[in-house]
Amino acid sequence: MRYHNVLNRNCRIFMNLVCLLASLSAAASVVLLLTARGLPGLGWGNARFFAMSASTGFVATAIGAGALWSWHGRFMLLGLIGCWLGDYLGPHDFVHGLYAFLFGHFAFIAAYALLGIDWRRVAAACLPMLVLGCGIALWLIPRVPREDLLPVGFYMTGISVMVAVAAGIRPPSSRWIILAGAAVFYISDIFVARWKYVNPDPINAMFCYPMYYSACLTLALSLLAYAPGKDKDIASAEATPGRQACLPNDASEKTWAEKR
Repeated sequence: MRYHNVLNRNCRIFMNLVCLLASLSAAASVVLLLTARGLPGLGWGNARFFAMSASTGFVATAIGAGALWSWHGRFMLLGLIGCWLGDYLGPHDFVHGLYAFLFGHFAFIAAYALLGIDWRRVAAACLPMLVLGCGIALWLIPRVPREDLLPVGFYMTGISVMVAVAAGIRPPSSRWIILAGAAVFYISDIFVARWKYVNPDPINAMFCYPMYYSACLTLALSLLAYAPGKDKDIASAEATPGRQACLPNDASEKTWAEKR
């Protein structure tokens, strides 16, 4: 048992180091992205390398935080990969990028559901999200081209549901950090919509990029609450003589289901 505890402790140290390095790399990429317009010979349109580097950073952060060790983590990672695809596709085709992000939000919702959902909290969150969504629709929809109305409507609904479901997550160890990430993601997309359909001023990037990448990193780092070995009792119960690495933390999700 002591052997497995040492392995889990060393694994947590390694995971925290990976998360730190990946997060710092993503943050540095965002800074370079925002200053790219001022670099000699590098225009704003050529700053995509920094954007994808930052996006790869939040995916790496999720993996370092133990995304592969639980179904909740795997769906969170799938959602972040959807965001990565949206960042890759968006500059070529905005609508294709939109659908990639929508796929990511569905994956996030599935990940939240695996933690357990208090549907009363979700219902309570739906009212403010509905009011906010209607206000944004009244401001935005008249400016959206007819061919984009359907995907924009789907996306607005999907991200609103994602935030509402995040508010209903049962485990307190991750509820607030995930809700914060989801809310900041939502706000960042308001600036994306303004940039795309209302005012093309690049000043929108100064708001949407920092908030978007902060939101994705926050969602990735929330996985540390379910890192292998976090719950010593569960790790000890799951330990077997043949294991030589960190233990999956699927069992921690079951404990919340039993407490409901």
